[in-house]
Amino acid sequence: MDLKINLDLESLKTIYLDYKPYLIPVVTILACILIFILIIIPQLNLLSDNRAKREEEINKLNILRKNLSIVSGVQDSELKNNLSLASKALPVNKDFEAILDAVSSAANISGVAVGDFEFSVGDITNPPKAQKKFPSLEIDLSLATNTDGMIRFIDEVYRTVPLAEASNVRVAGNSATVVLVFYYKPLPPLNLNPAIQFKDLDKNDVETLNKISSFNNALFSGSGAINPVSTEGAQIEPEAPSVTPENIENESTESGEVIL
Repeated sequence: MDLKINLDLESLKTIYLDYKPYLIPVVTILACILIFILIIIPQLNLLSDNRAKREEEINKLNILRKNLSIVSGVQDSELKNNLSLASKALPVNKDFEAILDAVSSAANISGVAVGDFEFSVGDITNPPKAQKKFPSLEIDLSLATNTDGMIRFIDEVYRTVPLAEASNVRVAGNSATVVLVFYYKPLPPLNLNPAIQFKDLDKNDVETLNKISSFNNALFSGSGAINPVSTEGAQIEPEAPSVTPENIENESTESGEVIL
């Protein structure tokens, strides 16, 4: 037994002496491989992540610089004027005064007498919420006019603010009714994201604002310069029927009623 152990020891010693020159290089190579796997590779991944974050921050900085350039190039008075015009065209809520001013302005210019009117205001308990589609407010009008007067009235409605659309137009002799759909748009919640680049007004935007400014009541809507519509017979109905603007078409009936 002791002889066998001695032989094994002698064999190991012989192997060690034979491969001793290679032992240190092999251990060094294995250590280098472990260091590369456990340390170098994670550091390379971290470096790549840091480079991506750096590029992202540089992009944000460039966007902020462009936004600052756009904001610095706009006069405060011009900005307030543009916001005022846009808000008159699409109020941020249900602006009854602006609607009555628009109706009164269109009626005065077209020479049409306005009778009874009725609002369909929808839910009046909750504030309007920002949404993609434009919410609307309906007003049913009775007018003392004929077909020509109704056409003039609708033409003037399309040249007033807030923006509106006419539907369900009926004319019978010198009496007429029409449903006007006035649109509004609540402002979205304020969320300043540095990654979003501001958009400067392009040519089409400027032309649109100029067109709005040329509307009949764009410069004094809500100021009281227009005679208010008589509120005699007015009703407010808290229901919100779905609004689908209809195309205007002429149709005569046996009773002499004309539907536009």
